[in-house]
Amino acid sequence: MFRTSSTSTPLNLFTNISEHLQGTRQKKYNDKNGWHNLFWQHITSAIEERKYKPLFAEKIGSPNASIRKLLGMMILKEGFGLSDERLFEVCQFDLLVMKALGINNIDDDLPCPATYYNLKNAIYRHHIEHGEDLIGETFRQLTKNQAKVFGVTGEFARMDSKLMGSNIAKCSRLQLIISVLQVFYKSIKDNDSLLSLLDEEEKKQLTALSSKKPGQIVYKMDNPSKEEMLVELGRLLLRIMDKYSEADSDKYHLITRILSEQYHVEGEKIRLKEVKEIQADSLQSPHDEDAAYRKKGKGQDAQKVQGYSVNLTETCNKDELNLITDVKVEKATAADNDYVPESIERSQEVVGHIGHLNADGAYHSENNNRYAEKNETDLILSDMQGKKGKYEFEVTPEGEVKVTNTHTGENFDAEPYKDGKWKIRDNGKIRYFSYAFIMSYFNRLRIEDIPQAEKNRRNNVEASIFQLSYFTRNNKTRYRGTFKHQLWAYSRCMWINLVRIKNYVGEVCPIEPDFGKKAGLLAQNALQGINFVLKTILDFLNRKFFQKTPGVFIKIHHICISCYLGELSPLLIRQNFRNHF
Repeated sequence: MFRTSSTSTPLNLFTNISEHLQGTRQKKYNDKNGWHNLFWQHITSAIEERKYKPLFAEKIGSPNASIRKLLGMMILKEGFGLSDERLFEVCQFDLLVMKALGINNIDDDLPCPATYYNLKNAIYRHHIEHGEDLIGETFRQLTKNQAKVFGVTGEFARMDSKLMGSNIAKCSRLQLIISVLQVFYKSIKDNDSLLSLLDEEEKKQLTALSSKKPGQIVYKMDNPSKEEMLVELGRLLLRIMDKYSEADSDKYHLITRILSEQYHVEGEKIRLKEVKEIQADSLQSPHDEDAAYRKKGKGQDAQKVQGYSVNLTETCNKDELNLITDVKVEKATAADNDYVPESIERSQEVVGHIGHLNADGAYHSENNNRYAEKNETDLILSDMQGKKGKYEFEVTPEGEVKVTNTHTGENFDAEPYKDGKWKIRDNGKIRYFSYAFIMSYFNRLRIEDIPQAEKNRRNNVEASIFQLSYFTRNNKTRYRGTFKHQLWAYSRCMWINLVRIKNYVGEVCPIEPDFGKKAGLLAQNALQGINFVLKTILDFLNRKFFQKTPGVFIKIHHICISCYLGELSPLLIRQNFRNHF
């Protein structure tokens, strides 16, 4: 049966980490505003584990380690940019990391790597089967709690996006097709019954292709040879598609996909597509089927990415703590203006109504304008994409459209045209204007009238984007697939929010008990001391130590009685134990 875990391990008198530290080391360890204690307070202990109950069987299934700790480890991994091996190492030997996870004693058990990976796989399977984003729900739940504690509101928010490359190698069309054939052949070569469906020539061809890396095969070939090989491999792909099915290999779909994206197939005839006919969301690598291609910008400064687009939304209230409220990962082909409605709605779950949203011109669209108006959100764009047109428009109260050519100064009365369009005859040529085109002119005027100070509110979101991608190399992540990138983005944003909280609360000395100021403090200390000591007594009762030294038990009993009567505080109790033992 599924049970939630405790937020932290109970203290043990002899293995409690804090008791073995002194001076500045103990002061830093117990600093309530240290990152490790804030992490435990606002992340580890605040995670709602019941969200993950569907991952385990109803009767006998249960996690064999704290889900809080496991999720905390995922966040720490991205927070510090660690490899998996380094993550397990710091969780075992770094005292601050252990404290962040709620591990208070040096001999407490830690989740093993298998448990860590099994949970990640279970979350992924649940996402595929049910479409439920458990990590996203945890991100929003934690951020909502943090916003409530620190009074974060959604009055002002901003968003921006960034293209991120997947952890795949750039390859030509020929290399891509060879990679697909290699992956498919690897999936069937150990199955004799499936391998027998190929004739000897096909086996020989696939074996030769699989003996080297795609780049090594293509490296010395000239362009005519490459073109010839592309056609030859197309025929091989077509024969493989006819001989096998989805039931034979989990990589069969790559064969059908690469054929449809790279070739024109007409019966038994096959023809290579022109480069301009290939879609941007076509397969970029058999090792990351979700990655897409996008070229951003023009000329030498153009950014070419095989991967994903990451959109980030955060609050930007003046003189307040600001938190990231939403992060979304899509294929690189996703347009920025597609993010707005969903990001606003998910952010409003966290910090309430979004009153003002700052973004750049890429987020402009008529749908977003209508949504913002309906949601009573002021959409503030820093600019609009494209050049300013040479025509100015005026719409009369009667619905007539008047047009002015700014180059010649000539005025026109536009005539209604079909499908909600208008037309004019300018210099002998007919010009057509759609309703959306005319509205974009008025939107541009509205943007130009926005004070620059309001537009500048968007600028610092680029610093958040920089922090999000801090541990990437050449804007490429360590991961492949949308799910892993989304998990990376959530974890990274939870860490950024924690750093902001730490900077907001500032560096404060740890709280030391003041036994003279509060009336009920002695009784509270007594209860804490009893809880602290009694567990140790129970531990010792099971040992042969007391059989040989019964006097030790009497001393412990005396300390407990003194504690119960309020004569000793927890600090004095610990000092007594040091003196006696």
